[in-house]
Amino acid sequence: MAKDQTMSKNKFIDRFEIADISIDKMKCIYKYWLKIKGDKSFPSREDINPADIASVLPHITLVRVENDGRYKLTLVGSENVRANGEDVTGKYLDEIPLLHNVVKERYDWVVENKKPYIYQGDLKWSKKSYLDYSIIGLPLSNDNDNVDGIMFAGFYY
Repeated sequence: MAKDQTMSKNKFIDRFEIADISIDKMKCIYKYWLKIKGDKSFPSREDINPADIASVLPHITLVRVENDGRYKLTLVGSENVRANGEDVTGKYLDEIPLLHNVVKERYDWVVENKKPYIYQGDLKWSKKSYLDYSIIGLPLSNDNDNVDGIMFAGFYY
């Protein structure tokens, strides 16, 4: 069963099962992450085959964790671009002040805790701040120990 933690008025869920996920496409990406993870602690970026997740690709953002602790957004799906009002592909999180101030704590959480989370809240950093969203953050690792990437899937309503 899901465990909720409060981050301001929004919901941060760090323990959940597939049955706890109400958004079908989010459930799909979580199942895919579990599949490519297999018996390992984490899948790697190289394990991801875009053809396998074509229906959810517009919702995907891939983030690389740099050795200096910075986060580089290497892929931002078209649904995320549309919701945020700009394409931030190729930028570092600290180059996007409003986004950085809102999500850096959650990026750090994935790296430190080495596990997925779901977050539900309002889209504070977008020009479309009237939107609410749900996002799942999933750790990636090339050495099956240190989190060096994060795959996010965002859904807006």
